[in-house]
Amino acid sequence: RDKGLLKPLPNVIVEIDGGETGEILCRHDAGFEHYVDKYGNVRHDSRVTGHWYRSNDLGWQNDANYFKVIGRRDNCINRRGFLLSLEEVENILEDIFPVVTKAVVFEGDDEGGILNRLVAVCELADGAQLDYRSVKNICRDKMTRHQVPDAFYFVRHLPRLGNGKPDRNFLIHNYKTFV
Repeated sequence: RDKGLLKPLPNVIVEIDGGETGEILCRHDAGFEHYVDKYGNVRHDSRVTGHWYRSNDLGWQNDANYFKVIGRRDNCINRRGFLLSLEEVENILEDIFPVVTKAVVFEGDDEGGILNRLVAVCELADGAQLDYRSVKNICRDKMTRHQVPDAFYFVRHLPRLGNGKPDRNFLIHNYKTFV
């Protein structure tokens, strides 16, 4: 457990799609065909292929059948027990703060013992300024607790790819030196 290795629960089979490293697939006799939403409605899960549940988690598995989660296929993280869409947080920040022309949110390096540290790099409109404390307080009022970023960085221009989209990968690896 100290190395983040997990063992499947009894009667649950875990396989990695694509060999040693890939998407984590789960199988159980009871199946994963449906789930119940917070209102008690039964929903069909489209991630079920045959009897295998596609988790959208990326991982690897060793010969002893232990596995480790190493990331996600989609732009989501598990934060405080909630599956958090980073794109949703970006959209909320852009809606709350009209001077934010584009927000990029990602899971940053652990600092000060904060796990799943959420970082927001926000591109501001020309001449606009935001105060970190005010932004944090407004976010606490307008967002659920698990959606509020732990750190905010404000920039004039985000690095962009050739297609005009923000260079998320560059920001994730260089945000401390970029801003």
